Amino acid sequence: MNSKKANRLFLSVVLMHFVLIFILIVGSQFFSLGIIANLAVSQLVILLPACICVFWGKDKIHASDLGFQKIKISTIFLTILYTLLCMPLVTVVNAISMLFVDNTVVAMSSEVLAVPFPIAFLMIAMVGPFSEEFVFRGIMYHSYRKDGNAMGAIFLSALVFGFMHMNLNQTGYAFVIGIALAFLMIATGSIWASVLMHMIINAQSVCMMFLTEYIMPGSLMEDAASISKQELFITIGIYGIVASVTTVLAVCLLVFIADREGHKEELKNLFVKDNNSKCRISPALIVALLLAFIYMVLEAVATAIMG
Repeated sequence: MNSKKANRLFLSVVLMHFVLIFILIVGSQFFSLGIIANLAVSQLVILLPACICVFWGKDKIHASDLGFQKIKISTIFLTILYTLLCMPLVTVVNAISMLFVDNTVVAMSSEVLAVPFPIAFLMIAMVGPFSEEFVFRGIMYHSYRKDGNAMGAIFLSALVFGFMHMNLNQTGYAFVIGIALAFLMIATGSIWASVLMHMIINAQSVCMMFLTEYIMPGSLMEDAASISKQELFITIGIYGIVASVTTVLAVCLLVFIADREGHKEELKNLFVKDNNSKCRISPALIVALLLAFIYMVLEAVATAIMG
């Protein structure tokens, strides 16, 4: 599968998202989906087109082509450390987006907290990360990689991963996370490392949500509603300083992991210009990004007016 087909896959995901919204709006008087059902359906919207491409498309993709290789036990612990080192930068980007839009995860926290913790943990911290890594670091990245150098594939797969979230808050930090995940996959030579990192990020979010609610019921929404721009600027400043150190350490750790796993040369090749690189931008990608962006802006405006 090449980049053009990957772009059409992303466009189909965006269009299916709109179809799902239309069905929910039209059918709202007859039925309603809880948060878990919504999460399940949203993952299906991502997985269904991808599975069709992988298993029934003309260019079938094998699991080995997607990077499903074993990783060492020690690499698991290094992945955990790498994830922790990346989190301050993610926090900074999230805080910057909150200067303009609401925190999407906090906004949906009341619905998530209404379901049992094991079910929420399973859907958000396990099912979601696996399906999204399978699609974006597996199919999308490797499809873009076929048409040129890895660096372009990293950023483009991270971009569509960010836009897939369909809201302005998550798009920014998901883009950053997507880059970190792709670098980790290349350093380890396995998509299982990026799956683990993604699971850790989502798991800490779910655990903190339930822990906060257990200790201080109702405080999560109250704190989010009362946070001021001044407090956000302070958060950005403090975490920005921390991130300037931890991000450098994350890069150093990434090089160490790549050396241990025998993929240091792959990291070096990221910065080598590929004269045979093809254009990965196609009309399908432009349309998909434009539709997603318009939707996110309209959603943000509607939320601001209603809120």
